[in-house]
Amino acid sequence: MTANVAVFAVSAFFHELLISIPCHVVRLWAFLAMMGQIPLIYLTDQLEKTLFKETQAGNYTFWLIFCIFGQPMAVLLYYADFSARTTSESAL
Repeated sequence: MTANVAVFAVSAFFHELLISIPCHVVRLWAFLAMMGQIPLIYLTDQLEKTLFKETQAGNYTFWLIFCIFGQPMAVLLYYADFSARTTSESAL
């Protein structure tokens, strides 16, 4: 589990870096979203061992959260922050 956390932390750091530099916004949303996947890994693993044996429930859970809540929400948050910042700067 320690290796998973280390890999997620390094990957989350670089994801945040690659998103925040072009947007000129450092808000740690990408970092926190990726680190939030660590409990999800544990949860889906436990669910597959106990409740959903021999199913793809963990895979479905990941793709549902990743495609509907994860990436689109992160893009919207960064865009909203970027546009609010640029709008307030142009008003000055």
